[in-house]
Amino acid sequence: MYKALFLSTILSIITLTSVFAQPQPGMKFNLHGTILDSQNNKPVMYANVVLYSQRDSSMVDGTITGEDGGFEIEAKRPGKYYMVVQFIGYERYTLQGITISPQSPTITLKPITINPSAITLQEAVVTDRRNEIIYKIDRKVVQVAGNANVVGTTAVEVLENTPGFEVDDEGNVTLRGSDNFTVLINGKPTVLTGNDALKQIPASSIENIEVITNPSARYEPDGLTGIINVTLKKDTKSGLNGLLDVSAGNSGWIGMIDRYNVSANLNYRNKGHSLTFGYDLHRSSRSGLRGGERKTFINTDTITRIEKGERLSDNIGNTFRLGYEVDLTKKSSLSINGLIRIGGDESESKNKQTISHSSPDSTINLITNNKSNGKRDNYDVNSTFLHKFDNEGHELQIMGSLSGNKFNNFGYNDEFVDNIKTIEWQDSSWTAEQAQTIQLDYSKPFTFFKFETGAKSRFRQIDFENTNYNNPYMLSNSVNHLLYDDQIHAVYIMGSSKIERWEFQLGLRTEYYRINLHQESDGSKSVKEDINFFPTIHLSNSTGNNKFMAGYSRRVNRPFIFFLNPYESFSDAYNVRRGNPNLDPEFSHALEINYLRYFGQSTASATLFYRQTDNAISRVRYLYDPVNNPGLMLNTFENMNKNSSLGIEASVRHSFTKWLQFDGNYSFFHYKIEGFTNNMPVNTSSMNHTFRANLTFRVSKNGTLTANAMYFSPSVSPQGTRGAFYNNGLSYRHHILDRKGTISISMRNPFGKFRWEFTSEGPNFYDYSYRQPNMPRITIGFSYKLNEGVKRQRTNGEKTEDFSDDMEM
Repeated sequence: MYKALFLSTILSIITLTSVFAQPQPGMKFNLHGTILDSQNNKPVMYANVVLYSQRDSSMVDGTITGEDGGFEIEAKRPGKYYMVVQFIGYERYTLQGITISPQSPTITLKPITINPSAITLQEAVVTDRRNEIIYKIDRKVVQVAGNANVVGTTAVEVLENTPGFEVDDEGNVTLRGSDNFTVLINGKPTVLTGNDALKQIPASSIENIEVITNPSARYEPDGLTGIINVTLKKDTKSGLNGLLDVSAGNSGWIGMIDRYNVSANLNYRNKGHSLTFGYDLHRSSRSGLRGGERKTFINTDTITRIEKGERLSDNIGNTFRLGYEVDLTKKSSLSINGLIRIGGDESESKNKQTISHSSPDSTINLITNNKSNGKRDNYDVNSTFLHKFDNEGHELQIMGSLSGNKFNNFGYNDEFVDNIKTIEWQDSSWTAEQAQTIQLDYSKPFTFFKFETGAKSRFRQIDFENTNYNNPYMLSNSVNHLLYDDQIHAVYIMGSSKIERWEFQLGLRTEYYRINLHQESDGSKSVKEDINFFPTIHLSNSTGNNKFMAGYSRRVNRPFIFFLNPYESFSDAYNVRRGNPNLDPEFSHALEINYLRYFGQSTASATLFYRQTDNAISRVRYLYDPVNNPGLMLNTFENMNKNSSLGIEASVRHSFTKWLQFDGNYSFFHYKIEGFTNNMPVNTSSMNHTFRANLTFRVSKNGTLTANAMYFSPSVSPQGTRGAFYNNGLSYRHHILDRKGTISISMRNPFGKFRWEFTSEGPNFYDYSYRQPNMPRITIGFSYKLNEGVKRQRTNGEKTEDFSDDMEM
């Protein structure tokens, strides 16, 4: 009897266990994990993760890692599986021995590290691949370190070969047709304006550049087209590490070395302390031809002005950087960073002009010479305190910064009429600017939600003075003295969540803005203040090899101080400049939809974007006084009605073989301008096209050759057009000294010259101008790494592990 009862009990237990071991209706079987870079232990974003059945190797599910390197895969049913991780620039990773059962329906893997293929040696052939552009939920990251195309250059040349950017002969950068962007250095504001900052940062000191066209509410909304965040190099490995760079080249004149760079970046890290030192000596020169023709129509007279000339600009600077970071506790750290830049600018131009009148018939020949010498000093000191609470992602950060900029310039000008000197004058100017910033950021994750909030205050003061001596077109020894100060106080709130494959991020930023403008020369004053709201929305979805992202933000561009200055400044007898103190800020609405697909050794992406700018600020030209001085042109600024851009950017990257890789980008957008100029309606548009292509050849185990080409179609402005232009280049990179040393050579436009052409016209004038930089530009460079920190190992380019006994349930 007891034996029967015992057997019955055993059978019942077995039966019940079997029943409960079966998948219950609605039960989900998931696999969670995180992918990290083996070199720096940082998350690998957008890596391709695929789960296969162990029985027949059929694909079960796939996804792409998120911002934190995390992923989640649904197994559909219990069973035995293996997982494969792939990403361009990394070795293939295989994880065997995964068993999912009803008793353990959810498995969380320990962090998985994958090796960059840059350290792979297979039969002495180095793959050395690295993603040039990485896409995140709200930005693109342009990898700069290791790019031979930009050796001996600045951040300007880096962006020139980046989708969405254009650069003119003066090194001025535009993003999707606009120069209204904000530049940050290591995520912190700089006292320099956008283009000035980019021109002074050597490419050798840059790790990467983040292009944030739709920033979240955490960032300031300044800059209609977004934010450019320049991240400087900083080694995180223990011990002494460093990088030395030397390069030299020409600005277009063969045999003349007038571009060079010497850079040293050193870092020492040990037991919670880190000391960073950097030095850059950089000289950048630009030279070229320019000219054009202007016709002015006054009654029966046509005034024709034909101009030809040349211009040379030279910039040299010394930059010193020092930083210290200490771990106060296991949860808290403090960093202090300082930067001093000492440099100068020189420019020289010579123009020959022929000026003729049709009625009565007359002609004069005019030669103008302009020289200027400037000295520029700026500094930046910032400190950041970071405290991490017990839960990952729960952080408090407090940052304060102080920055300043001083610029002194002296100019010399003369004119010759029919080879006789008739005019000679000088001008001097100085600018002193200071800015103070304090910022607090707090984030706290919850089970299904992450909360972020913060506040920021910024104060800025600018003192500008310009004096003209013996300028015949202005009052004798006239002084243009402008005092300006502004302040911004902001608070923001953000929330983000991840629901299965969807990620959401919502934010709202509120800003109070106030400016004071005082033109001491004429006693005029202007005060403006306002409160504005800036919402942001971001979302993304990952399914298999596909990544979908979308974002919206409202942004603002507040008038630059010199756009507001009402003082009139004459550069010669035919051009006068005047600011407009009545300018209002311009606001934009930006929407982007991005799609990415990863397959094998290829990546394809497409971005649909729309931007509408209301109250747009535009440069306009009028005849200053058509009756008494018909040859004088006024250059000023006005708020137009609006402009808009609607377009698409498509990019593809494909490795045909181990030795040939192609990167291509095509951008197309419709640009439209609506408004009024000189009380006349303006309604013009253009279809803009941009094409970029790069071919990379691995010519040997240590040598890489890259060829690139770019084409930009014509575009419109409020009063005219900009013609089409193209660019091309070649570069070669060769590793020596066990790949610790690298020799690079690059040539910009080795196959010929190119020029920018512009037209503008109004009711009684037509103007055509061109600028043609001297080409080709050739640069040769050498870099050397100290204590690279990673030993190369012979490997077959693939890593396989079995985690069946090493899982966290």
